[in-house]
Amino acid sequence: MKPIFTLGNIIASLFMIYIGIRLLTIHEQSDFLPKYVTIILGILILFLAIGGLIARTVNHFKKDKQP
Repeated sequence: MKPIFTLGNIIASLFMIYIGIRLLTIHEQSDFLPKYVTIILGILILFLAIGGLIARTVNHFKKDKQP
């Protein structure tokens, strides 16, 4: 059950990275959000998604090194 949960988290993080990149590139076409709002949201979502992936990877390797 644990690998399926981890796979779901990875897929969710990749989807969040896609949304963050999309928010960074959509500000030219956005009529309802100001440019700075989409850029700030995109950067925030990218930091959260990439940070989550890095934290899970580090945690996974820490568990492997324990005797």
